[in-house]
Amino acid sequence: MAFFQYRAADQAGKVVEGVIEADAEQSVILRLREMGCVPLRIALPSERGVGKVRQPLVPARRKVSQQQLLQFTRELGTLLGAGFLSTAACRSSADSSRAAS
Repeated sequence: MAFFQYRAADQAGKVVEGVIEADAEQSVILRLREMGCVPLRIALPSERGVGKVRQPLVPARRKVSQQQLLQFTRELGTLLGAGFLSTAACRSSADSSRAAS
C-alpha cells in the first residue's frame, strides 16, 4: 500500500486536502466518492515528500459553445443508454467533442 495526497471538493464545495493510504489511485477515488467528495487531484508523494501529480481529474475550464454542449450531451445520453459505464461514456463524448472543434 502507498500513501496518496489528494485534493477534493466536499458536498458544500469547499476544497479539502489530505492523505489516504490505498493500493491504487482508483481506490483513492472510490474512497473520496464514498466520503461525498469530488476528487480534483491525486498525487503519489515522491521521496522528498512533494506530490507528483499524475493527471488532473478536472480539466482546466474553457468556454464551450451551446452547439458543443448539445453535441456532448446527446452523445453522452446515447452511450449511457447503450449501457456504457459513465466514465467511459464521458471520455468518449469528450474526445469526440474535442475532435470536432
